[in-house]
Amino acid sequence: MRADGLLLLLCLPAVGQTVVKGGDSTRSLIETLRKDPSNFAAIGTLARRTDDPDVIPALKDVFAQARISQALVEPDSLGMRLSQMVAVYLLERGVRDDIYFDELAGYARATILSDPPADVFRTDQSGKEDPRLGVSPAFGLWCAERNMNFAACWRKLASLPLNFTLLTAGLDPRAIPVLREALGMSNAVMVGVAVAGLSRLNDGASISLIAQACARFSPERGELCAMSADNYRDPRAEILFDRFVRDPERLAKMKAIWRARASDKNSPPTGILPK
Repeated sequence: MRADGLLLLLCLPAVGQTVVKGGDSTRSLIETLRKDPSNFAAIGTLARRTDDPDVIPALKDVFAQARISQALVEPDSLGMRLSQMVAVYLLERGVRDDIYFDELAGYARATILSDPPADVFRTDQSGKEDPRLGVSPAFGLWCAERNMNFAACWRKLASLPLNFTLLTAGLDPRAIPVLREALGMSNAVMVGVAVAGLSRLNDGASISLIAQACARFSPERGELCAMSADNYRDPRAEILFDRFVRDPERLAKMKAIWRARASDKNSPPTGILPK
């Protein structure tokens, strides 16, 4: 599953919370959040009411409290903090204050600094990871540095790509320098999610950088890296598919789908969280 597809998990109301109905008044939702600022269902319902002038101030209040509490979104939200979720909602609705972008960029930059290793497991003679061979020394060291056992460390690793996906909320060009920096990471999955973000932002100037990043990996991983650029509208992105997608039939099918999407001016990339 692509890392951005895991965002579907975030559309579920939190365990133990009452599902908020769309017919509830804005005032009642705000009152609910005053009593429980971490009510995920109430936040999502409120955020979809784009025409109500009381919504943005209420979300700003929730964000401020979430930053203090450092609360996580529940249930299995891959470590996503409530402040990140609310920042995404605000950015997608045109609130471009630095504080909301910086909240997302901070977690993305921390992910870059963490730079998880390329492999979780040892590789066989062909260079492919094989769990039967045990954990790779590099990943074992990465976990030890964080005082984590394998299970906790695996969950941590799985949570990191989400920080890059959230950074592209609102298609904000301020994300581009951060995502470009992520192209130099050791782990191909992390690089692929950064590529996906740059493609959503349609940053044509990053295409050559993406080609260099994908070329650092094995043919299999380089192909997945390049295929993550499928949201580009810039025709120059086609060179990525030609260079890295090895199977002619797969290449032809992918390019046909990509060209149709790229030529459809009425279907730009959508936001991260559901409206």
